[in-house]
Amino acid sequence: MINRRVSLSLAAILGVGLALGSPAKAQTIVQTFTIPPGTSTSTPIPPFVFNLFPASDGALFLVTLNLNANITAEVDVFNTDSSAHNFDNATASIPITASALNLSVGTTAVAGPVSGTAAASSETAFPGITTNANTSSSVNTIGALALWYTPPGTATGLMSAASGNGTYQGTELGGSGDLLFGGKAKYGETLTLTYFYAAAGTIPEPGAATFLAAGVLGSLGIMLRRRRKVA
Repeated sequence: MINRRVSLSLAAILGVGLALGSPAKAQTIVQTFTIPPGTSTSTPIPPFVFNLFPASDGALFLVTLNLNANITAEVDVFNTDSSAHNFDNATASIPITASALNLSVGTTAVAGPVSGTAAASSETAFPGITTNANTSSSVNTIGALALWYTPPGTATGLMSAASGNGTYQGTELGGSGDLLFGGKAKYGETLTLTYFYAAAGTIPEPGAATFLAAGVLGSLGIMLRRRRKVA
């Protein structure tokens, strides 16, 4: 069944390529925005200004927004007992979001788990826990894509990102609720906006453009399913 899906999707893309001819090969415009590492959580990032798609270049059939974040967290363990206690499965979960026009992405980066010993009657910090999170979103319908063209009087749009404070938790070993978990985190982030379009002069019929977008999205879906099965 998987082989059949691959064949159909590849046939769809190939069929559109033959119908449009080689000059109609999909083209891309990529815009990348970087949030420097060290940005504190719970602090909204000022909007990025990005260039909307110029209609003179051709016709859009897909827009994607990708978020890639790197998290460095610290888990703080508070021990209320007069004896040291061990713990494990301590994690920091940090929510991250980004949006641009009618596209939004969001994920939770989970740093850890870590294990260790919390000193008696004190706070013990476990810094330097790192993780990476990646997610994306897309639009491919005529109505949704209309917002991404250069509007009258301006040629830019706004993109923003934010992160929450996060949640911190762990499992106390051999105790009775003597440990409390907290922490803090910092993150850096890359946002990538990509326009997929057919160049002016080689613009396909509306039905063919939809067919092409469906083929691209279908192939992306197959690759994701393959990766999940391998994982």
